Amino acid sequence: MKKPRFKLTVALVFYTFSISAIIRSPCISAEKFSYVSAEKTSDEKQDERDIEKEEGGEEYEAKIEGLILDRFSRTPVVILSTQNRNRFVPIWIGFAEAMSIDIALRGEKPPRPLTHDLTKSVIEKLGGKIEKIKITKIKNNTYYAFIKLKQGNKSIYIDSRPSDAIALALRVGSKIFISKEILEASIKVPGSEAEKDIWSKAGLSVQLITPELEEFFKSKGIVISDVRKGSPSDGKLKRGDIIVSVNGKSTQNENGIEILQEEISKAKSVEFEILREGKKQNIKISLE
Repeated sequence: MKKPRFKLTVALVFYTFSISAIIRSPCISAEKFSYVSAEKTSDEKQDERDIEKEEGGEEYEAKIEGLILDRFSRTPVVILSTQNRNRFVPIWIGFAEAMSIDIALRGEKPPRPLTHDLTKSVIEKLGGKIEKIKITKIKNNTYYAFIKLKQGNKSIYIDSRPSDAIALALRVGSKIFISKEILEASIKVPGSEAEKDIWSKAGLSVQLITPELEEFFKSKGIVISDVRKGSPSDGKLKRGDIIVSVNGKSTQNENGIEILQEEISKAKSVEFEILREGKKQNIKISLE
């Protein structure tokens, strides 16, 4: 899902969609594609036979990047990205669904089962298994999705809102797909050579904390939006960490990412000063 690495730039999301606050999930870097679109809440339902036809079309695996909040509509938005992460799909969803997705992204277990936990248990108790979910089309500014279940040798297709399908997929670890139509409607995000270099050598996906993001993070610097498994940073740095300096050089300025790239490129080891949950830490990683 991560090769080659192409950074999802939250700043572009902010500037394109006027989104200014990130919901609890630290990962940064649609039921609704444009400002007026929403996920399917009408009485119109897809026939199971129609869903089966949609499954036969082209599909592309996607992943969940995280959750943000549209500052104008005050509505949560879940961000999906393609495998090479050079395209993303923003979907405006409800608060209850956003909370459910957020809990799943964090790996938290609520004291009592939420609706999607209950649905998962019911499916499993009846001998079913969620094989995949797919976001299929946009109709009247509304995103449609389905859940594919397996019960023995039988395949069952269930019409779903994208948010419910995503919340279930995250709980069972099933794959998430988007159709060719959704891919063509997605937004291509430019990346920088510096960001790709940082991902390649240190396994870090980073985002400069812009003035628009400072209020949320309460700090300047670079926020880590992803850590590649098996990379030099894996197990030492994690999503949500804020890099304030590298090898003694401050990254709390507009050239922070370039400074980080330069140090990673020329050094065999790098010492980071980070903020994690508001507390400063020094972490050293070897790049050899």
